[in-house]
Amino acid sequence: MSDRLETVLREAQRVRAAQAPDPERIRRALPALAARRARRRRAGLAAGAALGAAAVVVAALLLPGGRTTPLPQHRPDPSPPVAASAPAPVVLPQVTESYAPGWVPSGFRERSRSAVFDTNGVRVGRTWRKLPFGPGGRPAVSDPFLRVVSVPEQRYDGGTLIEVGGINGWYVGPQPGNRTALVGWSPAPGRTVIVDSNAVLDRADLLRVAESVRLDTATVLRPPLALTWSPATVGVVSYEYGGDSPAAWFASVHLENPVDIAGSLSVTVAPGTDAVDGGETVHVHGILGRFVVDESTTDRNPRECAVVPVEAAGDRRLTVCGPILGPGGPRMAKDDLLRAAATVDPAMRADTAWLG
Repeated sequence: MSDRLETVLREAQRVRAAQAPDPERIRRALPALAARRARRRRAGLAAGAALGAAAVVVAALLLPGGRTTPLPQHRPDPSPPVAASAPAPVVLPQVTESYAPGWVPSGFRERSRSAVFDTNGVRVGRTWRKLPFGPGGRPAVSDPFLRVVSVPEQRYDGGTLIEVGGINGWYVGPQPGNRTALVGWSPAPGRTVIVDSNAVLDRADLLRVAESVRLDTATVLRPPLALTWSPATVGVVSYEYGGDSPAAWFASVHLENPVDIAGSLSVTVAPGTDAVDGGETVHVHGILGRFVVDESTTDRNPRECAVVPVEAAGDRRLTVCGPILGPGGPRMAKDDLLRAAATVDPAMRADTAWLG
C-alpha cells in the first residue's frame, strides 16, 4: 500500500507478464538511463523488449510493497542534502472512467483503487482481494488478488492469442517463479485492459472474468488526500486508496520529479506506518512527530521520513517520505520534506462506501 513511489519498473522476459529482471543488469544500465528509467517506472509497466509495454502494467503500477529494483549506486561524499530549486503547486486529477468485472470468483472483494498520471496519459487500477489488509494496511505478496488495469493502448506480440468479447487479445499463464496469469485486450480505441491474478490461474476462469469486464463511468476515483506544496516540479502524480471497511481505510499520494528522483515524495495516511522506529523529534502541524533516516534497510531502498499522528483522520499516522539515492547519497533537504508534510490535509476526500 505505502511507498507507491518506490515501486519501480520490472522488466519481464518475453513470455512473462510480471517477472522481475536481473537487478544487476538494471543497475549497470541506470547511470546512463536514469531519466528513461523514471519515465518507464511511472508508466507502471513491466515489459521486456519483445513484450513491449502492454501486459506488464500490473507489476509496477499496483504491486504491493516498496521498490524492488535498487536505485543507482552512490558513493558517500560530504555534500549536504539537495534542496529543490523550483517549488511548485500540486494538482491531483480525478478519474471518471475505469473498468470493472461483472463477475469475480467467490470470496473476492474490491479493496483498493489507484491511478497514475503522466504525459503519456492515465493508468487506472482496481484490485479485488480475498484477505483483509489488516491493521498494517500492507498485504503479503502471496495474498490472493485479482486486478483490472486500464492503460493507454499498447501492442502485444506474445502469449497465447485469445478473444475477449470478439476482440483479439492474449493470455499469459503462470511461469516458473511467477505465479501470475493475465488476460489483455483493447476494448476501445486508445485503451488496453489487463486482468491479472495470482489466484485465478485457469485460462477459462480468467477469461470468464475478462468477458464480464465493462467500462464504468459511474465510479469516480478522486484524490484521497490533499497537499498544497511540493519542493520540486512534479512530473508524475499517482494515488491509491482502499481498506477493509469504510472506516478502516488507507490512502497514499505520490509525487515524482522525473529529472531528480531525490525531489520526489510519498505521502501516506494509514492506521500504522512502515517507517523505522526512533528518529529525531520534530513538529508538523504543531504536532509532535519524528524524522527518521533509514539508510540500512534491507527490504527497500534508503529513504527519509516524517511520521506524525493525525487524530483528525481517525487516529492514523501520516508518513511523508523521500528517497535517498543510495547510502550517503543525495536526498531532499529535511526542511523541505517537513514543509511539504505540513501542507498535507490528512482527511479522506475520496468515497469509501464501496469498502462496506
